[in-house]
Amino acid sequence: MAQLQDSQVSRSQKGLEVENEFATTELKRSEQRAQEAVERLQEASLLAERHESEALRLSGSVTQLTEDMNKVRGELSEREQQMLRIRRDSDTKAFQLSKMEKMLAETRGKLEKKAEAGAECKGRDNRDEMVQDLEERVRFTRRDRRNSLHRTQLLESQMKTVKGELVDTLDHLQELRNRLKRSQANAEQRKADMEKLQAGMR
Repeated sequence: MAQLQDSQVSRSQKGLEVENEFATTELKRSEQRAQEAVERLQEASLLAERHESEALRLSGSVTQLTEDMNKVRGELSEREQQMLRIRRDSDTKAFQLSKMEKMLAETRGKLEKKAEAGAECKGRDNRDEMVQDLEERVRFTRRDRRNSLHRTQLLESQMKTVKGELVDTLDHLQELRNRLKRSQANAEQRKADMEKLQAGMR
C-alpha cells in the first residue's frame, strides 16, 4: 500500500516537474516575444521620429522655395512690364524718326530747288541751319532708339535667365513636395505600426 502511494507521489512529482518545465519554457518564450516586441517598438519609434524630422525639414525647404519662386515671379513680372514700356517708347521713337526723316528729305528737296532757282545767300544760311537742326535731331533719335533696342535685348536676355531659374525652381519644388509626401506617408505608416505593436503588448 505504501509502495503504491510512493509510486503515485512520484508520478505526481514528475507531472509537476513537466508542467513547471513547460510553464518555464512558455514564460521564457513570452519574455522573448515581449522583448522582441519592445525592440520593434523602439525601432519603429526611432524611424517615426526620423521621418517626422525629415518631413519638418522638407516642409521648411518647400516653404523657402515657394517664397523664392514668388520673388522670382515678381521680378519677372516687373521686367516684363519694363520691357513693354521700353518697346512702346522705341515704337514711338521709330515713328518720330520716320516723320523727321521725311521732313528732312522734304526740306532738303525744297532747298535744292531754291538753290537752283538762285535764292539769296542769307535765306540759304537760315535754311541750312534748319537742315542741320533736323539732322541733329534725327541723329539723336536714332541713337536713342538704338539704346532702347539694346536695353530691350538686355532685358529679354535677363528674362530668359530668370525664366530658366523659375523652371529649375519649380522642378526642385515638385521634387521636394514628392519627397515630403513620401516622408509623411512613411511617418504615418510607422505610427500605425507602433500603435499595432503597443496594442499587441497590452
